[in-house]
Amino acid sequence: MGYKNAAPETFINYLAYDALGKNHFDKASALFNLNAEWYPESNNVYDSYADYYLVIKDTTNAITNYKKALQINNSESTLGKLNKISKSDKNGFTIEYLQRYAGVYTLIDFNLDMKLEMRNDRLWAIVPGIEDSEFLPISENIFTVKGQHGYTITFKTEDNKPIGFTSVQPNGTFEAISKKLK
Repeated sequence: MGYKNAAPETFINYLAYDALGKNHFDKASALFNLNAEWYPESNNVYDSYADYYLVIKDTTNAITNYKKALQINNSESTLGKLNKISKSDKNGFTIEYLQRYAGVYTLIDFNLDMKLEMRNDRLWAIVPGIEDSEFLPISENIFTVKGQHGYTITFKTEDNKPIGFTSVQPNGTFEAISKKLK
């Protein structure tokens, strides 16, 4: 017919991360590649493709794709991932740094309280009905979830104290506010 009829980028990305999570690497690669072909101006496409390369232990292609993503949009999250794998992040994250995020947060869409707590010098998320997850710092105020692909948790702060966060994950974007603010 002569016109482009592409599936939405977020839907393809969701399917790609799902395949990756199930260790269907050929399918995941094909979907991430399709997204890069259809949406070449999206930094998220290359950031996600880099995540795929990390899982299959191809650091060179992961770095290349993170750099492509940064050329499109200088995202702190992407930069943090790149720094982490290229070992150029010298800041380190102290126990005191992680401790500041501990507390109770309300997931707005679900009116559900979740808790962030320190365990063995690590930050853990406790959400009712879901297995506890470790939050890993990527850069200032930005975390990912250990063992999960496509998760970026960005904290909002006021006077250097967290007041809430936005969680972008394969199944959607969710907002939370600190229980202290309610």
